[in-house]
Parts: sequence; C-alpha cells; structure tokens
Amino acid sequence: MGAACRPSVKTLCFELALAADGVDPDSPCIATTPAEGSLHDKPPGQSHPEDKQSNDMKSFRKELWFEVPSRFGFVNITDQVEACLRESRIAEGLVLVNAMHITASVFINDDESGLHKDYLSWLERLAPHDPTSAYLHNRTGEDNADAHMKRQVMGREVVVAVTKSKLDFGPWEQIFYGEFDGRRKKRVLVKILGE
Repeated sequence: MGAACRPSVKTLCFELALAADGVDPDSPCIATTPAEGSLHDKPPGQSHPEDKQSNDMKSFRKELWFEVPSRFGFVNITDQVEACLRESRIAEGLVLVNAMHITASVFINDDESGLHKDYLSWLERLAPHDPTSAYLHNRTGEDNADAHMKRQVMGREVVVAVTKSKLDFGPWEQIFYGEFDGRRKKRVLVKILGE
C-alpha cells in the first residue's frame, strides 16, 4: 500500500463497514474513502435516517479443553467452533479463537495430513526440541523452550467473520489447535461478538 493510499483509522473502519455490507474491500483506496455528503459527514450528535442503530449486539464465550497425548500435534477444532456459533445464535459478527497457553497455537489452514507433517518437520528444524541445553529458558528447570518458539511462529489466535450464521471461510480453510508441549490439559477460548 503506497503512502498516498495509507488509510487512517477512520478509513479502515469505513472499509470494514463496506465489507460488512458486501462491498469489495479490495477496491482502490479512493473508492473506500467516504464521499462528501455521506453519512460520515453529518454534524456530531445528529443521526441520519439511514444510520443503523442496533441494541442487539451479543457476546458469547466458551472454553474448549484439549489434552494431546504426545508432545506435538494438531487437532481440527472447526466442528467445535461451529457448535459454539450455533449455541451463540449469532448470525453476523466475528469469532475469535485463541489458545490460552503459551506453548499452544490456533491457526487456519488446510486439513491435509501431508501438510501437517510438513509443518511439524519445518517447525522442528526452526526450533528443535533437542538439545534442550541449547535454550536459556530451559535453565529454569523446564524443557519446553522450543514449544514457546513454535507457538510464536504459528500464532496465538484467529478471527473469522460470521455471515448468515456460518463461519465465512475461504476454500479448504479449517481451524486447528496446535500443541507443542502436550500431555496435559490446555484451554482454547472461543469468543463470538455480533448480532
């Protein structure tokens, strides 16, 4: 994005509103800037007949628990997140899914076993478990420094749009829990906001 198109916070909020209304958010920057005389130019404190007022904002929170029996592993949690969405009765909004432990991850990708093996192999090359003595963190008496680094690479959370009571995924997208220091119970938070 060039300097001429660098959006302000106001423009980013407007782009999100456009996307929510089905307008292509990838259109040129000039097309996503509020036009003169638009709803965004009304004097402060005055409403416009077309303003959407909603007192129907809902919030839903649930914790999912996992205990992966090995040190490393990936669990497809898409079905559990979809069940949370149904339970929330939210039709339009956002769902946040995050690992609540610093050696676990939540990410989105394809549910293909070869890719999962590639991830584990790649992560082990980036941050090998052995030798554990290679990590300063492990001098505290732990042996999981590599798991912290693997989590950092794979990420803590994902946010998915909710449209017409469904997770608004692209092709092949699924939500995964990534475990890098397993054999104990850990939590994943599902937080859904919307109408």
